[in-house]
Amino acid sequence: MIGQLINHLLQSTFFALAVALLVLAFRKNRARVRYSLWLIASLKFLIPFSMLIALGSQIHWTPAAHEIVTRAASPAVVQTVEQFSQPFTVAIPAATQQTDRRPFAIAALWFCGFAFIMVLRLRAWRGMRLAIRRSQPLDLGLPVEARLSSGVFEPGIVGLWRPMLLLPQGILERLTPSELEAVIAHELCHIRHRDNLFAAIHMLIEALFWFHPLIWWIGARLLDERERACDEYVISLGNQPDIYADAILNVCKLYTESPLACVSGITGADIRRRLEAIMSNQKVAGLNFAKKTVLACAAIVAVAGPVSIGLLIGIGQAPHLIAQSKPALPALQPAPPASTSSAVPLTAQKPPSFDAASIRLRPVPDGPFHYNIYPNRLDALNLTLRFLICDAFDIPDFQLAGLDTSHPPHHLDLAATTSTSVSRSDMRLMLQNLLIERFHLATHWDTKMESVLRLEVMPGGPKMQTLEAGYPSPNSPMSDKGALHFTGPMSIRQLSESLTRFSGNPVLDATSLEGYFKIDLTFAPETPDPSAELSSAPLLVDAVREQLGLKLTPAKEAIKILVVDHADDVPVEN
Repeated sequence: MIGQLINHLLQSTFFALAVALLVLAFRKNRARVRYSLWLIASLKFLIPFSMLIALGSQIHWTPAAHEIVTRAASPAVVQTVEQFSQPFTVAIPAATQQTDRRPFAIAALWFCGFAFIMVLRLRAWRGMRLAIRRSQPLDLGLPVEARLSSGVFEPGIVGLWRPMLLLPQGILERLTPSELEAVIAHELCHIRHRDNLFAAIHMLIEALFWFHPLIWWIGARLLDERERACDEYVISLGNQPDIYADAILNVCKLYTESPLACVSGITGADIRRRLEAIMSNQKVAGLNFAKKTVLACAAIVAVAGPVSIGLLIGIGQAPHLIAQSKPALPALQPAPPASTSSAVPLTAQKPPSFDAASIRLRPVPDGPFHYNIYPNRLDALNLTLRFLICDAFDIPDFQLAGLDTSHPPHHLDLAATTSTSVSRSDMRLMLQNLLIERFHLATHWDTKMESVLRLEVMPGGPKMQTLEAGYPSPNSPMSDKGALHFTGPMSIRQLSESLTRFSGNPVLDATSLEGYFKIDLTFAPETPDPSAELSSAPLLVDAVREQLGLKLTPAKEAIKILVVDHADDVPVEN
């Protein structure tokens, strides 16, 4: 969660800095353009790019469209984009991994700042509400309601959905008719552009991200450009610059500034710079074709960029709708071998496959079983199709859906060989293609919320001994006097997968521990065998805490699931 927040803040910060450069390019244009750019930079803090990426990844591809796009986007590009879209992670020192107090301390600190800001603004709003209740209706013939207040606040627009003009007592006598007309024109400009509503949204963003100094800087720029935009509007109506400047000075002398940015007044921002701009009465340049093009391109990149990333990620998650006569998806194709000419088109490349493969069904799952992987050979004895799919896609059993645990009703013997040694990842690609070819396997990726157990480090630290290396597959648990006993070198991922079999829920690694460890874990099963003797060993949750220095914490997580759309019961003949 902290890593995702930091990722979002970094994205929003870089986005705001890019907007600042864009604003600099439009410094001689209308202030309303610059105000709109700063408003977009503010709203970006409420809209993570991950939302747009997720939107793009949910677009479903037809087989024809999927094949066309994957020809343009190589697997390396798709993999790089997917890694780029992952949340930014922060390396936490080992000492801080052993405590759970830091997230609570951060949350408490944030809430204190949020509550303090909200209390101050609610108090200011109560003052404005009191001024409204004590005000009297005033008929000025305006398209909005006007009221005369006995307070000392400057003229301002109050309200988000039904704004009203609130004028202080005595302003009708202290300003000349021309000055009053200019002040009212300024306030009506705020209503026209709904400045109160957007100011309230930014005030909420300031409260949520009060710790980020860039938020407050953006707020100052919004206020400055908002008032400059209204000044330009008043002058464009034909009001004399000197009269309008005198009106602003008189209001500054007689009344106090509005306490809230969402109550739009006339005296906000840098008064000196505003008066200089008003008196200079320089003609503001409009947007020419080039600058309109720049704005359009920037908007397209800001929105279409994350969506395009999601589209590329969706390529890797599209269903493998491949018939027996059709080759495997291009996304599963490796780079051509060294002897292949670079002039060979992508469609001519063959997916990685075994030189020879034999699959034999076992109607009755009897006898021993094993799964051995060598650099040029894969041997599986007495295993299920479900097991082979999980290994081919490198996922634990709980991440596979759409395939009943009894499907197919046979166990399999598989023997496959290659003429050369291949890596473990290429071996998995070969197994995927073999299952597509022999079982017409069709799959797609999905996500769903599930109850899980997060494997975390206890405050005292892990009690496991670190080892130099481990085994590709951990030892199976042994039954001993009614208890189950894990032993042997394991990685935390292997331990999580093993614990999943006995916990009743998926166990996710949240420890950040790397390498292999000497595991020695004895626990009593939740539902013991009635025929076995009663064990005195602790239950799994207690055993993990006492013997390994880890803990299992219940949580809700979005789990990436591989869904099987189709798989034949009987494979194609060898």
